[in-house]
Amino acid sequence: MLGTLRYLVQHRRGGRNISLLTDQAAGPEDRPYWTNFLHQDTGFYSSAERLAAQFDCAVLYVGIRRLRRGYYEIKFTEMPSGPAVAAAPKGTFPITEAFARQLELDIQASPEQYLWTHRRWKHKRQ
Repeated sequence: MLGTLRYLVQHRRGGRNISLLTDQAAGPEDRPYWTNFLHQDTGFYSSAERLAAQFDCAVLYVGIRRLRRGYYEIKFTEMPSGPAVAAAPKGTFPITEAFARQLELDIQASPEQYLWTHRRWKHKRQ
């Protein structure tokens, strides 16, 4: 995790896909983006947003829905990019906000598929 940026810079001409897994339990040391999520003030990791801006990458949200045992549906949703992100006011995170809204919709559609096993709101905004 600590070597991600260095690796991306070294291989920036390689034309690769990068997958990042994230959740909304970012702590104060992670420079979180705060938004209302499931009616709670929630800090999200914003590193994907910063990497997308630095490397001019498209960002896709990948939603996975279980249809029945052994059968899944995968849906790709493009997050804001290019001019929409460049024109966003400083200090805003349109990609991370769009991610939070899409995740919220997926959870509301199928709450039984969301992992509720640990404290999601353990960090408070300072």
